Amino acid sequence: MLQQRFQFTAKLLLGLLIVAAAAWQALKAATIEPAAMLGMEKSLGAVAPGFYADIVAVEGDPLANISAVSRRENISWVMKSGRVVVDKTRATGP
Repeated sequence: MLQQRFQFTAKLLLGLLIVAAAAWQALKAATIEPAAMLGMEKSLGAVAPGFYADIVAVEGDPLANISAVSRRENISWVMKSGRVVVDKTRATGP
């Protein structure tokens, strides 16, 4: 299920980039704008104290290259509903 959501979100961001002028606009269209459309901008759409957030940390800078968020191998860390569900930052052996 998590993989399907990631694939959908990654494709959505790439699609948004096609119609947006810049990567920041695509990211905003996938986060802040939907929260505002739902009337939930005080609790969704940002990483801030008191907000609900699912977070994906990636290698690279999505603002410089939006494909950083669309490539599965770039994912370093994922938090879903307040729980870390993927953590590739931990050492796996000696």
